[in-house]
Amino acid sequence: MKKWLLSLLGVDLLPIVGLLVVFGGAAVLGAYVAGRNDASDLCNAAALEAENIQLRKDIAAMRKVSADAAERATADAAALSILREQVDDLEHAFSSADNSCRLTPDDARRLRAVR
Repeated sequence: MKKWLLSLLGVDLLPIVGLLVVFGGAAVLGAYVAGRNDASDLCNAAALEAENIQLRKDIAAMRKVSADAAERATADAAALSILREQVDDLEHAFSSADNSCRLTPDDARRLRAVR
């Protein structure tokens, strides 16, 4: 039956089988390349997703450090303000105080003994 059909078409069996093998091979190769490209795209997407997650964690950590630094700066500014007020109070106290040296005779005797 096959020979009769092929004889009607006027074609030999070998070229048809060869053509089918070439088309089948091309289909397999195309499927392989498409699958490989899809796998590569999925791998790249997974890598980018992992990098994105890590960058989000880094941003959260940086925001926490920044908030802690701002809080520390506010506390330091308040402490500095208190210290400046104390310095101003001491400067005022020293400038208005009597700076004469008042040694009692007993203090003078003890200082002479230090020599």
